[in-house]
Amino acid sequence: MKDTVYLKNTFGILLILLGFFLIFTVVKSKFPLIYGDEVSAQVVNIDSVMTKKNDVISYTHYAVLKFKDINNRTVTLTNRMNTLDELDLKINDMVDVYYDEQYGFASNYYKVSMTTGIFLLIGIVFLFFGLVLVINKFKG
Repeated sequence: MKDTVYLKNTFGILLILLGFFLIFTVVKSKFPLIYGDEVSAQVVNIDSVMTKKNDVISYTHYAVLKFKDINNRTVTLTNRMNTLDELDLKINDMVDVYYDEQYGFASNYYKVSMTTGIFLLIGIVFLFFGLVLVINKFKG
């Protein structure tokens, strides 16, 4: 009986830790959206990176963006997250992005909200069930 209680508590604590980790990771990844300022960036180049896998050549396109931050400094960065529909972008197009000097760059809210919501929900579920396992008295 003690082994079962110990196992239940250990599993509950692992679920709580995993839930906190998922929630923290999701929230931390959104810091540029939370703390960043919305700026209009100009596409100054499209980088095309060739990859070869199993004799199949493919290209990934990354937009190179240039904009002025809140301190009026010119920032040039490459969108390695590939979240701006780079295939539809052309040089000199304008896109709205979020930028914070400390937390970095993010595209708009809508492109990442589905995945973010799923991982946030999984983290909350893990946290909830972990708390239920640890707090509830064992009936055996």
